[in-house]
Amino acid sequence: MREGLPESLFRREAKAVVQQGWLIAKNLRRTAQRPMGPRVAVFVHGFMAAGPVFDPMREEVTRRTTWETLDFNYGPLSSLDVITERFARTIEERVPKSSRLALVGHSLGGLLCRRYIQLSPGARSVERLITLATPHAGTRSVLYVPGVLATALRPDSDAILELGTSVTRGGESIPHTAVVAGRDKMVTPPSSAGAVDQAQVIHFEDLGHNELLFDSRVYDVVVEALER
Repeated sequence: MREGLPESLFRREAKAVVQQGWLIAKNLRRTAQRPMGPRVAVFVHGFMAAGPVFDPMREEVTRRTTWETLDFNYGPLSSLDVITERFARTIEERVPKSSRLALVGHSLGGLLCRRYIQLSPGARSVERLITLATPHAGTRSVLYVPGVLATALRPDSDAILELGTSVTRGGESIPHTAVVAGRDKMVTPPSSAGAVDQAQVIHFEDLGHNELLFDSRVYDVVVEALER
């Protein structure tokens, strides 16, 4: 057992990481999607992951709602600015301009969603945001991790300070649900995932950073937030 991390949680997080790896490997060569419906939810993965980690959650959303879904992939070496620009192009190219848009981001993916909403002129159609274990106030766990994306996640980074504590678009608040994993060892302190103004903050004190991607209670939260 790793020091400071209960064995049960360590095993659950390890299982979640293995499941993510299996989903990524299984769907490595799938073709890009182009949803055509009036409501599209775009899912954005976290650091060092890929779009397929959201597949179980997306299947649940498809089964229980009328939202079509799309995932967005990015690599670990580009800057936040480059990734945000590519994200904006992806939405412009793959999502009908008439569609209502929701964004769902895990970890760093939630910050990318916020950057798109707050800094991109093309984000007018976004009507709601759901973030899962996203370090809105940064995370201390990356203080000694190299790389431009890890640096951007530090509590005092320019990227964190630029976004501030509100999710707004032209002064207008965007409905936002923020899920906090109470046993998170990647977002430290875990409360950073709820450190954003005017959000509906939901805590799952027994969940870790990665296992919340596969928890049915979190699926319920995502579905309820989309259907509001």
